[in-house]
Amino acid sequence: MKQKIQKILLFCAILFCNIALSIEMFKFGKVESLPSIGVSFPVLQSSRQEPLKTPEVSVYQFSQGSDVWLEKRYSAEELWLGTQHIGAWVDSGANILQLARCTILFPQEFRGTDVKQEGFDLMISEKSEKIKEARFLVVKNKLAQWLKDYAGLQVAGSPMDVKFGNQRVDEAFYIPVNLKNYYACFFRLNKRFPGQNNAPENWFCILFSSPNPLSNEDNRYIQEGLIRKISGVLQGASTGPYSVNKNRSKVVKEYPYSPVRERAKQSIEAFSDWWYMESDNYIMISNHARAERAAEEILNELELLRSYYVKLFPPFDGVENMDVGIVRFFATTEEYIKYLEDEPLVGLSAQQTAGIFTSGRVELVIRNVTESESYKHSIISKIIRHEGLHQYFYLAFGCLNTSPWFNEGHATTFESTKIDRGKIFIQEDDVHFQKVSSVIKDLSITELEEYLRLFLSMDYKAFYSVNPEFNYSLAHCLVYYLHRGAPLERKQPYKDIIPRYLEELARNPNLENKMLRATDYAFAEVDLLGFARRFAEFMKNSRLRNEALRRPL
Repeated sequence: MKQKIQKILLFCAILFCNIALSIEMFKFGKVESLPSIGVSFPVLQSSRQEPLKTPEVSVYQFSQGSDVWLEKRYSAEELWLGTQHIGAWVDSGANILQLARCTILFPQEFRGTDVKQEGFDLMISEKSEKIKEARFLVVKNKLAQWLKDYAGLQVAGSPMDVKFGNQRVDEAFYIPVNLKNYYACFFRLNKRFPGQNNAPENWFCILFSSPNPLSNEDNRYIQEGLIRKISGVLQGASTGPYSVNKNRSKVVKEYPYSPVRERAKQSIEAFSDWWYMESDNYIMISNHARAERAAEEILNELELLRSYYVKLFPPFDGVENMDVGIVRFFATTEEYIKYLEDEPLVGLSAQQTAGIFTSGRVELVIRNVTESESYKHSIISKIIRHEGLHQYFYLAFGCLNTSPWFNEGHATTFESTKIDRGKIFIQEDDVHFQKVSSVIKDLSITELEEYLRLFLSMDYKAFYSVNPEFNYSLAHCLVYYLHRGAPLERKQPYKDIIPRYLEELARNPNLENKMLRATDYAFAEVDLLGFARRFAEFMKNSRLRNEALRRPL
């Protein structure tokens, strides 16, 4: 009998420890009040707020008869997801809590397709089935389809009613799903509860996921520690961190409607740590608590540079009304690296960078630099000049890529610009010039010509993998020479290289070998041996370089 009791006590102790360990895997902490959403609920303890990524952009080529044109398109699923997703909170154990609104079903005929923004707006208004039913038993099939579209989950059992000790929630149902590491619950707020008469009428979904399968104890803890603490935001109640204005712009004004601008704002609407700042052509979103001054300086500099870019590189026909540029400024290096881990960074890793332009999402992404303030300002300034030029090219040229020598050459050139009292001055970079000069002095003109021929035909994979440091330097010197040195040449035989490059890039919409064709067209009437000779002379002759430096652009 004694042994039997000991076994029972041991079993209970093990069971208690397992329950405790299970609960220790994640905890719910403070209650977040989301007045813009109309919901209040606890979030994961010590979690970071993770906004939804900007939808990825793809460029498509279309033809009809002899007409050929390009279109910028987005994933229909990503655009739909942006209309439903509210926010995600991620803790150090990779547990994820998501909140979403369930308002429309994804039209299945658009699955796997990319659409224009206008096409998506039409799809939503005419093709999407609305989720308006008030009672769960009536709408449960729609919500099951919604869950499959939103998270790829399938209902794997009968829904279970979640009882509340108050009447703030009208209905709430736990939904067993096919993956054991997920917990899903749908709920509607009770508009009849005192103070909640303005609560939203739509259904919401709470979705919790963990790296490990969830036990029955985990599910009970989620139900007690999270689901039963959901409520509407009471009228007149303190909104906590959301009393802080999310718009930190020094001058608040109404800008023309932009889907890009609105998506950026919507992506952070549920987060107390995130804020935004706007200018005429940019919007910055950030969770850096002390970056408002830096944000203002960054946007001012980007606007100044953009006005200069527009004069040198006017937008192509059809993109006169360029999209707003998104700047994303992270408070920590860890968040920056996490955000970029799935992005295709050719020849680079996020750890190697302090900022980068992501062409797929058309964002300028910056991390917090922890060094001294003067060094930090210098680094960030170089980032926004270099990566900001990449972003401008992509926006101004209809999301077309330019050749590495052209793209990186201009980015490194503008990275070295001097800005003084609102004026921009393009100057040579000493490090790049010394690196290239040290190589050129040992080459014959014929060898330099052959190297330039290979260099100009490089794709990005070759540019970033075969002696990339020298490639950056050569691209800088080459572009600098075309802008400053070539105009000094007798009869200016090279003055049309950059204009011809852009002319061909804009004229021929055929995407196949587009960059190489533009380079070939730009240099088609150039004697490359003579060009190599004049370029080498410019690099070696300090008098010519000083004269070029004095030439206004």
